[in-house]
Amino acid sequence: AGERALQLESVAVDDLLEQTAARFARRATHNGIRLRVGERTPGILHADRACMHRMLDNLVDNALRFTPRGGEIRLAAWAAEDGVVLEVSDTGDGMSEEQLSRLSQPFALSDAAFTRSHSGVGLGIAISRAIAEISGGRLAIDSRINVGTTVAISLPLEADARPRSDLAQAA
Repeated sequence: AGERALQLESVAVDDLLEQTAARFARRATHNGIRLRVGERTPGILHADRACMHRMLDNLVDNALRFTPRGGEIRLAAWAAEDGVVLEVSDTGDGMSEEQLSRLSQPFALSDAAFTRSHSGVGLGIAISRAIAEISGGRLAIDSRINVGTTVAISLPLEADARPRSDLAQAA
């Protein structure tokens, strides 16, 4: 709601992903879902640590709710031209174009939420999108029914913490 000022600090991308995976590991195992973290990605975000965790927690929570037993959720990150992309992908139910168009509105649940027994009020994606945007980034969703969903968040890196390969190319 814009009521809280961001508490900006250096946040290591790898630590952010590893800590998120650790928080959800037990639930994923209990649900029979593989939770993986992609390859290490150097980079330091200048961001609000609590907001970054909340954003990823919302996305992983959604993925766990809509991924059936035997499925997989993957957290990954990679360096982009002007920042980093964080990604949460799953092999869950997926969504139609119509469902995707409604998804970022607060309190809008996908139709799958009504056909399966899932709790929640439908704020996760809207909150995650707002956090990405106030952090200088953006959130994009790609989803296919019966294939899964990928949510990608692009965020700027701390100016002096870009990966070495990016610094060499910029020179």
